[in-house]
Amino acid sequence: MQRIIEANIARYKALLVDETDATKRTMLGRLLAEEETALAAAKQTPAEVKKAY
Repeated sequence: MQRIIEANIARYKALLVDETDATKRTMLGRLLAEEETALAAAKQTPAEVKKAY
């Protein structure tokens, strides 16, 4: 799960580099923040719970 979240974070960061449309940049920023929050939560979750997903 963490690898997917990390891949999403890298993708959103790469997309933000080239995007000039303000609306798209805002959406990418929100998506990036959500993924960073999800990554932090995933890192705090015990290993036993991770295996259940």
